[in-house]
Parts: sequence; C-alpha cells; structure tokens
Amino acid sequence: MLAGTLALAAACAPTPEPVPPTPVPGPDLTVAVTGNERAIIGTQQTYLAKVSSVGTVDTTGAIAVTVVVPPGQTVASVSGTGWTCSNTAAQATCTVTTTVAVGQSLPDVSVVANVAGDPYLANLYAAVSSPGDVNSANDTSHGPITVSPAFGQDQLFIQLAGVYRLRVGGNITSGDVSITSDLLGPQRLVANAQIGTAQVSMDLQRQFATLFTGPVTITDPSLQGGTPLTVSWRGNLNGFGNTPTRNLTGSQQNLVIPDLDVSGITSALSGGITFSMGITAGDYQPTPPPIVTPPPLTYANVTGAALSPHLTLPDRVVEGAAFTLGVEITPVAGATIGPVAADIDLPSGLSFAGTVAGTTCTDVPAVPGRQRCVLDSSLTTPLSPNPLASIVTAVLPVSLPTIGIRVVPNVSFTPLTVAATVDAGNMLPTPTTTTFDARPPGPDVGLTLTGAEQTSNLFFSEGTGLSANQYNLAVDNVGTATSASPTVTLNLPTGVSYRGFTTSGLTAATRFTCSAAAQVVTCTRPNGIGVTGLLTPAPTFAVQVDVAPGAGPKVTATGSVSNPTDVDPSSPAKSASATTRVAAAGAQRFRFSLTNGAFTGTDQPVLEGGYAFTTAPNGRLDGIQGCGTSMNFVPAVLAVPVVGPTLVPALYVDNTLCVHITRVLGTNQFVGTVRTDFTAPPIFLPPPVPALLPPVIPPRTVSVGAASIGSPTLQLDGSIADTATGADPELVLNGGATYQINWQIGPAPGVTCVDVSTCP
Repeated sequence: MLAGTLALAAACAPTPEPVPPTPVPGPDLTVAVTGNERAIIGTQQTYLAKVSSVGTVDTTGAIAVTVVVPPGQTVASVSGTGWTCSNTAAQATCTVTTTVAVGQSLPDVSVVANVAGDPYLANLYAAVSSPGDVNSANDTSHGPITVSPAFGQDQLFIQLAGVYRLRVGGNITSGDVSITSDLLGPQRLVANAQIGTAQVSMDLQRQFATLFTGPVTITDPSLQGGTPLTVSWRGNLNGFGNTPTRNLTGSQQNLVIPDLDVSGITSALSGGITFSMGITAGDYQPTPPPIVTPPPLTYANVTGAALSPHLTLPDRVVEGAAFTLGVEITPVAGATIGPVAADIDLPSGLSFAGTVAGTTCTDVPAVPGRQRCVLDSSLTTPLSPNPLASIVTAVLPVSLPTIGIRVVPNVSFTPLTVAATVDAGNMLPTPTTTTFDARPPGPDVGLTLTGAEQTSNLFFSEGTGLSANQYNLAVDNVGTATSASPTVTLNLPTGVSYRGFTTSGLTAATRFTCSAAAQVVTCTRPNGIGVTGLLTPAPTFAVQVDVAPGAGPKVTATGSVSNPTDVDPSSPAKSASATTRVAAAGAQRFRFSLTNGAFTGTDQPVLEGGYAFTTAPNGRLDGIQGCGTSMNFVPAVLAVPVVGPTLVPALYVDNTLCVHITRVLGTNQFVGTVRTDFTAPPIFLPPPVPALLPPVIPPRTVSVGAASIGSPTLQLDGSIADTATGADPELVLNGGATYQINWQIGPAPGVTCVDVSTCP
C-alpha cells in the first residue's frame, strides 16, 4: 500500500522545469524572420528580419545579415534604419557597424519581395554574422511561408505522397467545394473539382471533434495512367472560420489505397502500401468575404516530413581540380510540401565553382563560404519514402535526390570540413558534415590484392600446379598524370610458395614481370601507368602459387606498391592484404539443392567444421552429427541500365549444410533435422505504373531448416544421401515456402551399410 501511495505521489508531482544551459561567455547575436504567413502569387510581400543580442557581453564590430526569399520570388527592395543594404534577385544583405548591448535588438530589416511561382510551403531564410560570436547555432532562422494563388471563390489543395507523388493546389477551374457547418463548427466537406490536371471528388463528414471520414477519389494522368485512386479518409480536418468565409485543412499519415494497381503486386500486398495525404479547402460561397485578406489557406502536414542528408564526394580529390560535392537526401518519413534547400558551408581552401543541373544556389554574403541551394525538382514534386521498396525490403538501383555544387580545393594534405543543413517548410533543419583532404596533382597509384575468395574459385586447395591457386593483383592510378615504373612486392604466407605469374598487356612495355626470393615476390613494369578509369582499367596480373599440406585453414598474404614520382607515397592504398581459406587434400565434400531450383550447391569442400558418423561394429550407419561450411559465389548481375550498366554487387559468403540425424532403433528410419544456409540470387519485381525502375532484392543469405524422417542411402562412391522436407516463409519470393532439401555427404569413413536387413 505504501509503495502504491508513493508511486501515485510521484506521478502527481509537478514536472521540474528544465534547467537552461549555461551560456558561453561572449557576444552572441541571433536572427528571427517572419514566419507562418501567407504570400499571394502576383502581389508583393514584406518580410522582416530582427537581429538581437543574447550573449553575455555587448557585441562590437561589423554585423551582416542576409535574407533569402523563397524560390520563385524576387527581391524588389530592402531597407532598415541604420543599415546599409544591397540585394540581388534572390537575396538581400545589410550591414551595420555598431555596438549592440546585451538584451537589445537592432531595427528590423525590411525586405519587399515580388511573389510568383507555384503554390507551396517554403522557408524564408536569414543568417547573421558578427566578430567573435560564440554561438553559431542561433545564427540562422527559417520562417515557413505559404505561397498560394490570389483569393478565389473556391480553392482546394491536395497533396498525395507515396509510390505516386502528387501535389496540386489553387483555384478550382471547374466544379466547386462546399463546406457546411453547425453549432459545433465544420460538419461536412463535399467537392467535385478540377485543379490543374487532377479531378478530385470527396465527401467527408465529421464523426466527432476534428475527425472526418469518407471517400476521396483522385483521377490524374500522372497516377497509374489516369485510373482513379480511391482513398478511405479517416483523419483530422480543422476549421478556420465560419460563413461566409470557411476553410478546412488536415492530413492523414499511413493512408492505405486498396484499389492501387501496381503491376506485379497482388491486391493483398498492395493493402500494405501506405501513403500520406493532405487536404486543404476554402469555400467562399455564397458571397465573397467582406475582409481584404481571407483566413489562412495552408497545406496540411506542416511538420510531417523528415529527410536524412549525406554529403558525397569522389574517392580522390585533387588540388586545383573541380569536383562535384553532393548533398544526397534520403526521405525518412512524411512528405515535403515545397522546396527542399540546403545551407552548404565551404571552409577556407575550398572554393565554390558553380552548380550542377537540377540545383539552384544563392550566395549568402553574411556568412563567407555559404551557399543557399535548392533542389529544383522539389518545387513541384514531394519527397517521400518509397513504401513499395520498404515492403519487399528492396533497394532501387537509382540515385537519391541530390543537391549538387561544383567546388575546387586550393590546398592539399589539409583536412577540409564541409557542413550542410537541409530544410523544408514542413521539416526541422537537419545537419550533416564530412571531412576530406585533397592531393596534389600528379600520379597516385594504389594496389588491389585478392586471393581466391574474391573470384569464382573461392578458395585454395592443397597441391602443386593447381590453376585456382593464385593471387590476383591490379595497380591503378587515381592521380592526374602517368606514373613512373611501379614496383609491387608480395609477401607470401608460410606454406605457400611461388610458382609463376601471368600478366595482361599486349606488349612487353605494358606487362608485369615477377621473380621470387624465398617468400617475397617482386613484380615490375617497364613503363608507367596512365590515369585509370572506366574506359582505361588498371593493369592486372596474377601470382601463381603452390600450397603445401598443413598450410591452412587460412593463409594471409600482404602486398605493397611503390612509385618514385608518387604524390602520396604514404597513402593506405599503397598496401593491401588477402586472407584465403584452404581446402585440405581429401577434405570431405557435400552437396545440396532445393526442389524448386532456388539454389544448388554441388561438390562443396568442407573448409570449416565437419561431420561425425556414428557407426555400429558391423559398419552400419546409425547417425550423422555436424555442419560443413564452404563458400558460395553469386556473380554480379545487371540490374537496371540507368546511365550505363548498373550491377547488383557480386556476393561471396559461406554456405553450410548441417545434418543432425539418428536411427530409430531397429528400423531404417532416421529422425532429426537438416539445415542449409545459402545465398539467394537477386530477385526482380516488375515495374509499377507509371514506369518507375523495377526494384531489386539483392543477393542475401537465407537459412532453410527441415525435419528429416527418412532413410539415408549409401551411394556406390561411399557417400550418404537423403531428402528432408520443411517450410521457410522467407523464400516465398524464390517460388514457394515449402521445400524439399536434397542432400549428400560423402564418402562416409567407416560406413559399409545402411539397411539393417542387409548389414553383415
């Protein structure tokens, strides 16, 4: 009883107020901009930016603030008492040299913009800087602005995001919207309207509070060829006013579209495909409102999107050479409603050189090195996760939406940190960083070394003169100039001896030549190596070896490459290693397959593990216990030709056959379990409509287990074979969930018979 009383008292106790963090001593400016306003297309809109001192000491020195207007808008004028201002079409920058006392604010910066473009939700953006500012976290501000058409009698905004993405909005070109109310507020929304290319019909009725239910049908040529999508809406709708001016706005996440026809996906599976939808409607019937500005007509799902950014750059960056720096964007949740932008901060030593197609950038003079960049496609197309891919755990072999700029490094061997923050009108800003350093122009060679486990041979076998026993090497040049003659040194492990070499190249000048002294193999090439790439691959050669008994079960070789003119001689790419498994001479072998043909493992040597056979004194097999592990190779497969071939990567993994069976006393029946682990091949799903690229489930490891009640047989070669049946739902995409495993181990030492009636 006392414990319950204490728990109740604890539950009822007031939550303590959070303790604000102790400010860092020093000057600190913050900026705030106009937000949550409506900008009417075809008019001028005034935006305000306020700079305030929130530090522990007064600020001194020059202060600069830049305001970037939403895409599609242009700056008409900028002013502010005491400020010196200038502007371009997309931004306005003002400066002032004054002291701002702690707790005080400067006069507002006023930016007048011409509003144009498409309806959407966008961020007004501002950034401030001052000498010695100790807190950069509050130096930027985002103000969501709803851009909408001029006031009309009926307006309707629809946003659909999922496998199909649709955003239309504005004045209705034909049809109408009707909103009825009662004493409790909005009661019903009925629409039969044409907006752009979309025909929308709906009849939503209030259930209680702000919950509305009813059908919504959207017909648009961009949605599955014009076949209607019907949605059973069950979500919020909030009212903003009564007659004669009425508005409703709301959103629904995880919306299921049961009649969605995605090619190759059954209706049962499509029942799990979820969407998000936003509806905003304005009905100004029967008479226009007597006020100049109607109540807010906004997009729904104002805080519903989440994006994950990632900075991308080439493997090698060269001083003085321009390269593309990308902000790759992964939609995580919800759907964006308007422009997706990124603040990209370039450090000293990295210069902005321009944008790539699909990106528009604006310089932010208040913050040296900063570019405010927009993903152009996001102006009209929402960004949202692909729910079809999430259902089948597939990956699409296409690039993610990316904001890209061209930059030039001006230093080498110096760490350069780039920071980027992605934002949209209905998401919180999300930061990401990356650090890299450039290399001077000139040759830069690297070594790739693989043992048999990176080829279809997979492993070494004990013996001499075996073609599968070789190390494969390649020397590339990722620099900007041809290298001098390179030297490769390969250190062989104990038990592995040099046998010879093979090399690529049509002429002696392009071939590697190798020689050995004890365990050290030295390979040279008479001339240098040009810059390598897709059309000029790295020269390759192979070192052939013999493997002595007892060398394994694993051996590791190390190698290095040197080039007298190399610009980065200490690079990690100058060395490599390869660890390879060894199949002992006479190693036990096994095979298995599935009846539906999903996988077959033939003549697999046991590289790890093994089998123990229980035999009677007369040689009768009474049990098998153990697991044998080998290797499996799934070659690279052409997935989808996007821009040139796109490959699902080759996969090299273990495969295993486990047999744990024992004889039922006095019978020929065995009970127990059999399991096989293997690599399933890639699976291709037919493309949905409209023609998106087909999703691919890449090679993956699968485990299939089965109960075995069978009668193993003794083959003429001394091996033991049997079948086992079972089910595995993971393999439904490989042709079915029920399987028969055909397995064989052999030969079994000491086993001379299986049948109790024929054993001696």
